[in-house]
Amino acid sequence: MTAQVLEYYAHNADPNTLEKATHYKYELEILEQLSNELGYQLKISTTPTDLSLTSDLYFVRWATSGIFPILASKIARSPSILFTGGSEVVLRSDNEIDNYYLEKPKWKQSLTRLSLQLATQTFVTSEYLASDVEEIAGIRPDVLHHFIDTEKFSPGVPTSLPSSVEQEDYVITISSLNDNHIKRKRLEFLLEVIANSDVVSNIVMLGIDRGGYNRLVRKTEELDITDQVHFMLNAEIDDKIDALRGARAAVLPTLHEGFGMAILEALSCGTPIITTPNGSVPEVCGDTVAYTSATDINEFQDTMDSVWKDQERRNEYSIQSRKRSVDLFSLSQGFTQYESIISDYLLNNH
Repeated sequence: MTAQVLEYYAHNADPNTLEKATHYKYELEILEQLSNELGYQLKISTTPTDLSLTSDLYFVRWATSGIFPILASKIARSPSILFTGGSEVVLRSDNEIDNYYLEKPKWKQSLTRLSLQLATQTFVTSEYLASDVEEIAGIRPDVLHHFIDTEKFSPGVPTSLPSSVEQEDYVITISSLNDNHIKRKRLEFLLEVIANSDVVSNIVMLGIDRGGYNRLVRKTEELDITDQVHFMLNAEIDDKIDALRGARAAVLPTLHEGFGMAILEALSCGTPIITTPNGSVPEVCGDTVAYTSATDINEFQDTMDSVWKDQERRNEYSIQSRKRSVDLFSLSQGFTQYESIISDYLLNNH
């Protein structure tokens, strides 16, 4: 008997992204493990021309580009499961950030809405996004959080550190380096915070360069803090974990998050976090982090400086954040939930 085929679609995701972006990496690891247990074949596609028209289940990442595999599923007469959670389904308006739903051209809005309506089942990454999707498409999605390997992303002594910094002598932020993320994750704002602080002198900025690195370098030169900013570009996961373990705190201001994978990485490593109560962040972090403003430099700096100087407070954040990540976002929990979803379709619908 021929094995059923689960086709995983992540539009234009190169192998480097699938391996280093933890939301892809661990999702694919779960699906690989389940393929052995449930006996299906996992096929990964990243462009419309990759798509098969005979797969038994289509597992679709992101709504707008998801129209391609969802239409393929209609031709194959197979179910499609849509997972979305990015800015494309956020109902807020911001003239500086052009990848929110309302800032997209009408034809892209139509594709997003159509994907949400045509998918057999839709999941979003947080309760925060569920109401926005319901307003966009008239459907109420289910919620499935991201998960992380809490055994790998764990507290510990780093085996290596970013160049020119010592353990607990820096704060860290994690973000893709592109124009939208620089604005949404407030990276230039962070550089101004560091420039103004008399307490925190070093920041590690870790992420994949997608065209924004030079912009940030120019900002460091403008602020005269080039020697205080240490970039880790395209880092391997083990190096990211070491950088998180060695940091005194993670500084992660954000205007909104559909989930917040970088925040979860820091939570799981027990790195004390300074962030902002926007979007899904409180849903992910609860009361295990220090919340402050994403727009007021003085307020963010005061919070950062206070956490930097208070070891007892940092220890408490570390213990509580680690516990929350293990209790709510471990791979074992993700495995159980994905197994239930896939079994419903591959075992019951065919």
